[in-house]
Amino acid sequence: MQRMWSEREQTFKYEQSQSYKFDFNIDEVNEMNNETTTDAELVPLDDDLQQQNLTPDQLQQLFSRVSSELVAESTDDQEFFKREATIKVPKTSKIIQAPFPSPPSDRQEDVDIHIEHVKQLAKKEASSLVIERYSPNENEVDHVQDPDGTLTTWVTDLMIGTPNNQATVSISNQKKETDQQGLCTIKRYRPGNIQKTEEEEEEDTKNEILIVEKGDDLCIQVNIHSYRSTDDAYIWHVFNDRGLYRPKEEVHIKGYVRLMKIKGEAKIPTYAQGIIDYIIYGSHSEQLQQSKVELNNYGAFDIYFTLPDNVNLEFRKPEYVVSSMIRPPLAYYCYPTVDQYAIASCEGKLFVGGYLNDAYVRWTVQATTTTFTPANQYGYMFGRAQSFCYYSSYDRKTKISYPKKHFQGKTNSKGQHEIKITYHGVEQEPRPIIVHTLATITDLNYQTQETKADFLMHPCAYYVGFQFVKNYVKKVEPVQTKVIVTDIDGNLIDNILVRCEVIGYDEQTLTIVSLNKGAVNIDYTPKLDGRYNITHSVKDEQGRLAMSYYENFYVSGGYKKEIQHDNENSFIPTDSITIIPNAKKYQPDDLCELLILAPFSPANGLLIIDCDDWIPNVTVHAELTGSIPREIEVIDSPHRPATAIGSVSLKVSTDIYKLNVLINTKETNKMYTPSSIIHIDVNVVQYLDNASVDKAEVCLIVVDEAILSLTGHKLESPLNKFYHNRSENIRHHQNDSEGCGGGGGGDDRSRHKFMAIAVRLNFNPLACWTPSSITDSSGRVSIEVKLPDSLTRYRVWALATNDKQYGFGEMSFTIQLLIMVRPSLPRFLNYGDIANFSVILQNQTDQALLLHASLRATNAKLLASQTNQQAVGYSIVIQPSKRAALKFPVTTIHSGIARFQFVVSTAKNETCASLDDATELILPIFTPATSEAFVTYGDIYDEQAVLQPIKIPKNILAQFGEVSVTTSSTALASLTDAIISLYTYPYECTEQLSSGLLGIQSLWDVLQAFHCKELPDISILKTKLESDINILKGRQYPNGGFG
Repeated sequence: MQRMWSEREQTFKYEQSQSYKFDFNIDEVNEMNNETTTDAELVPLDDDLQQQNLTPDQLQQLFSRVSSELVAESTDDQEFFKREATIKVPKTSKIIQAPFPSPPSDRQEDVDIHIEHVKQLAKKEASSLVIERYSPNENEVDHVQDPDGTLTTWVTDLMIGTPNNQATVSISNQKKETDQQGLCTIKRYRPGNIQKTEEEEEEDTKNEILIVEKGDDLCIQVNIHSYRSTDDAYIWHVFNDRGLYRPKEEVHIKGYVRLMKIKGEAKIPTYAQGIIDYIIYGSHSEQLQQSKVELNNYGAFDIYFTLPDNVNLEFRKPEYVVSSMIRPPLAYYCYPTVDQYAIASCEGKLFVGGYLNDAYVRWTVQATTTTFTPANQYGYMFGRAQSFCYYSSYDRKTKISYPKKHFQGKTNSKGQHEIKITYHGVEQEPRPIIVHTLATITDLNYQTQETKADFLMHPCAYYVGFQFVKNYVKKVEPVQTKVIVTDIDGNLIDNILVRCEVIGYDEQTLTIVSLNKGAVNIDYTPKLDGRYNITHSVKDEQGRLAMSYYENFYVSGGYKKEIQHDNENSFIPTDSITIIPNAKKYQPDDLCELLILAPFSPANGLLIIDCDDWIPNVTVHAELTGSIPREIEVIDSPHRPATAIGSVSLKVSTDIYKLNVLINTKETNKMYTPSSIIHIDVNVVQYLDNASVDKAEVCLIVVDEAILSLTGHKLESPLNKFYHNRSENIRHHQNDSEGCGGGGGGDDRSRHKFMAIAVRLNFNPLACWTPSSITDSSGRVSIEVKLPDSLTRYRVWALATNDKQYGFGEMSFTIQLLIMVRPSLPRFLNYGDIANFSVILQNQTDQALLLHASLRATNAKLLASQTNQQAVGYSIVIQPSKRAALKFPVTTIHSGIARFQFVVSTAKNETCASLDDATELILPIFTPATSEAFVTYGDIYDEQAVLQPIKIPKNILAQFGEVSVTTSSTALASLTDAIISLYTYPYECTEQLSSGLLGIQSLWDVLQAFHCKELPDISILKTKLESDINILKGRQYPNGGFG
């Protein structure tokens, strides 16, 4: 009788029902600001902010102090929208259109090396050592091959593992005998007068045969691979200034190129010299520019170029950064009835300095069940597990996702908002629960960012883990299980009762007590075959339960013939060697000692040290041979052969190649203002003894941190690139300013009353790019930087290099004003649009200020203006360290460019110096992109005329467009628009080429009869078709497909 086991029957005693016992609630814990909002609408101003319109006299007086007039664009409205077809020629330190220079006259050359041999060397990959092992006969052979073609062979006795001397080793018509250690080295350079093709050379590397002979014993190893390598290789370290760009912005690229040359026993990076060819591609892999640049004396190059207007790049610069955390940083536990809580906190900080106060926060909190493995116990199973050979969606079905809950509030004066998450309850099936908190912070100008924080809740103070000795057993064979009990940190706990339940055809319940010395064993023998579910559970002192499960443990029926293990294996099992170094990391000239733990004794060993350079790591490979007793004794049978392998990587410090780079500014006041000039000092010293480094090249970059935050762009020291960890190449086979105080960085405007208001115009995210400066004898270089007009925080990077050493340093500084105006404008407007410009005013002082804020524009109408003026303004009081948002409704006048000038200043006051800020922005206004087309059909016969009335559509823009009437004898003529799109498509993917070919060919007669002015002459079209067909032919595979 056959027993059936359906998935529906696979249930645990503690299977979760649909009614959840765990629950949580959210409350606000802000002490400084208890206001909350439940409105979806965001109110940009607080109720206590009084806003009044400025009079025309006040506006005229304010704009009369502005340093630059607002100039309208030329009448050629469409000139702005002409796109550049190609990228500008890049500006570099030196552009060369010349072939590679001839080799130096003192260069040594081997006249016996032929050109085909050199080609093969150039194609070799960098690799060091290869070890292969086979045991085909009485001799066991290992061979180690160096990249230069030198082969080292180790021959040992198969049965007892001792080295074999005077064994003859032959390969490629060369022979040599092994020494007393069983080693033999053969140099396998081919004669120089033999030239071979690339195919013949490749074939030779695959078909070499190694033969070892001694007496009557013969050992043959085929397919000895000669892995291609080069003695010298180039290594590159290339980076850009910020990694994210807008159209028409400049891109700066810097690179270091080093030639890895063999000097003695090591490969050392040296300056590379020569000319570099480079190609610039757009976002759709289209080629924009191709040029050359020469490496300087430090093996470095730098390039900068301007992006065209039509590249597919655009983004909005963030004005603040957000973060979140959970406190207190403790372990959280669930209780059945007692409430517990955690505090989730979010914070916003402006790049310009100050806090993101009065910003709206929307919290989303969700809890889900999860899994947890205590530290250092990854070999055991915790929570739900199932047989690796049986797939089931049971765990996914039983995973609980609790309903989301939301909460809204405002950040306090420190830019922070906190919520209290209160929770209680433990499910019938206790499992860890992870709580995800997401804070969405929206500023007064509607700029939004998100930040996340999670915390884990444990169902019990303990966890129980288990491990099966075998993944399945036969009927009446014991199931051996190792069980441990740990706390949440992975420490073993003593004297905890563990209950084991076996659920299936032969149900059993067992109990044991845990130990803090190691795992305890649980053995039970199932009497019936089938699938079993196994549960392990423990309780802590609070009575809370922790459980671990295993689904579908298989017990076979036992009717199959027992497997014979003695003579099934025709190969020699390989054991592992443990190699323990006497230190974790070494300095040059340190003594390294290795402890090799052999799995058998006596043994003979071979030790291989794999290194191109000892820094930063060396791989040590060991192999042992010998003999051990057989698992099943056979009368008069010798011990079986034994072999073991192992390797370890030894880390060697790179400190001798490391430079310390210290960055500082000469100015004592670290509050810098727009357009000020600062001096950045870079000091380069040795890492080990702080000695000054003379004639080191320094690359200095100063870039806007707001741009870096969008992509996480970072720079790092080239040290890790040129001295990177090598993989194992051995293979084995078988702010404090006061209210009306001054600024810094050379700006003394605040010392004089009512001076001209400087207009901020330069918003370049790259404040400085100095690709190459050389340190003096004191290891110092000073660079003068004129700061842009952006109010933000800048990151300073300095990379220092010489021929062998590398260093990296960084710092940050902030550009700010005591009062600031920060407009948030869209990227563009269409003609006829109405937009609300949001402008944030920020008071960085410790006094309440009465501010006059105004806006004037060209090619735009200010809807808030009561008259036909091109300016509008407000008077508003802003409290200390607070911000406010003003709205300016604007509509367009013409297409082209609109300019907007925003000005803010303190009201006239004879007792305090004036504080002010102004900025000017441009905005493109595009023409309407939509058009309407109407088609009618009819017949003309008997020389009659057709009268077709045309009615002009309503709500048209009379300033743009036209009415055009086109007649044709066939409706196919209207398909020429589609052909134009196919013909002018700029990219040449296979599918685009074939689409253009099919479209043009199918309408060939129509194109000749109804010539379209946007298409070239028919002869040019024919040439284009032939060219595209040839391109497609070149992309076709032998099987008929296309690449």
